[in-house]
Amino acid sequence: MKVESVIRLVNTMCKDHKYAKARPLIVSEWKRLTESKNYHLLNSSAQQFIKIIKEEQENGTIVHLSYTDKQVLNVINSYVKDSHFQYARKIFSEHLALLEKQEAQSWLTSDARYIFNAWKNSTSSDPS
Repeated sequence: MKVESVIRLVNTMCKDHKYAKARPLIVSEWKRLTESKNYHLLNSSAQQFIKIIKEEQENGTIVHLSYTDKQVLNVINSYVKDSHFQYARKIFSEHLALLEKQEAQSWLTSDARYIFNAWKNSTSSDPS
């Protein structure tokens, strides 16, 4: 795809606040879009969005969770919110590796994170 077409698409998507659709296009065309001659052709919202993506890449704050992982975390949040701790504990034990990821911790509610840490501490201090 020509760079002019990419710029036009990114500008339109960012102007219409369709950032979820713009992100994959920006990431795939990163090198061309960040060249100074092309960067200046982007509108202000597209330029700001590119700055945000660049900051995420530098800080390592890009979330690397699959859709299934996010569903599991949302189910845990729901169970904790509704006080169905026995179900939350079962999912906790089945998905311990997922819950220990920093990215997953940011998806948990504060209540779910508190309960997860309590369960994790009780499991690690359990001699059996």
